[in-house]
Amino acid sequence: LEGESLNSLTEVVTSQVDRKCPIHQLWVLFSLSSNQMLHGTLYSPRLVDTLVQVATYEIFQKCDSRPLVKVLTPIVRILGNLAAGPGSVEVSLHLIRHPDFPPIVTALLSTNYSSLC
Repeated sequence: LEGESLNSLTEVVTSQVDRKCPIHQLWVLFSLSSNQMLHGTLYSPRLVDTLVQVATYEIFQKCDSRPLVKVLTPIVRILGNLAAGPGSVEVSLHLIRHPDFPPIVTALLSTNYSSLC
């Protein structure tokens, strides 16, 4: 896939991300976030807020059987890719200003999962 096909796929995947989206969808989103040419299509404050909400839910309010590390690993990697991409200043400022971000970082730093810290 390339060009418009990737942009279309990115739009479809990002529009369907919510608090209970399937893990495989997060991994597809991670794969797409590895391509900096898609960051313009991929990044939105809504997407970052949704990913932070999913992380908050998984860390602090979880009541389902999905393993924490399986859900958080693609989220951390997506946010890392976006924060290191062309819109890094906007993404980083958005994350830093989010009230749930400091507790998430603190919780991730205290885990034993090296992929999360």
